[in-house]
Formats: sequence, structure tokens, C-alpha cells
Amino acid sequence: MADDLSLIQQVLARYANALDELDFDALASVFTPDARASYGGGPWLEGVAAIVEYVSPLRSFAASFHLMGNMQIDVDGDRARATTRSLTHLIASDGVLHARALRYRDQLVRTSDGWRISERVHTAQWMWEGTAHVFDAGGE
Repeated sequence: MADDLSLIQQVLARYANALDELDFDALASVFTPDARASYGGGPWLEGVAAIVEYVSPLRSFAASFHLMGNMQIDVDGDRARATTRSLTHLIASDGVLHARALRYRDQLVRTSDGWRISERVHTAQWMWEGTAHVFDAGGE
């Protein structure tokens, strides 16, 4: 059970890192091929390709940072449910910072490749806008 919790936490962290690194292959790897997701109350996106396409406009931002925390995970055999809070910062190319508090409600399944998200509901809880400066991290 403890191993499952750790493995599921890694899946959720890989999702955030893939978004921030614009690694859409890595992003696809955290979902089942037939996964479905709803972002911000929008229509259901059916299949991993639709989910990746939906989030791909992140490329237009100068930077993003998804900090995942407060994970509550309940495992039942080869299925699990997770609720995760995220503090997300998106910095537009003009320097406008969009800070958002998000809640993810996920259903996960154990596959032959490990735990994967089969369903995700993303809800924005609040947003703040201001200005920001992006430092050159030298590719790190």
C-alpha cells in the first residue's frame, strides 16, 4: 500500500513536471490511452491525444510552475482516487503572471506500465493576476 501511494504521487508529480518542461510525450505517459478529462468545467476530453492537445497552448507562455501538494490518495486494489491541490503560476510573454489555485480529482488504474490517470477533473478555485519577471535559468 505504501509503495502504491508513493508511485501514485510520482505520477502526479510527473504530470506537473511535464507541463512545466513542455514535454508532451511525458505528459501523455501519465494517462491511460482512453483517459478522459474535464478542465475548468469544460466538456469532457476523450483520449490522451485530446488531453495533450488541450494543454499544448502552454507553449505560448514564457514560463509555468505547477506545485502539487495536499495529496489525498485512496487505493482499492488496482484502482485509486486522488485529490490534489495545485498552486500554479503561468507567466505570459508580456510578463503578466496568472497565479491560480487548482484542485485535481483523479481516478487512476494500475496498468502493466504502472499507475496511470484514467479520469481527471480540474477545477480552478481562484486566480490572481499581476506582473512578473522571468530569470534565465540557463537551461536548468
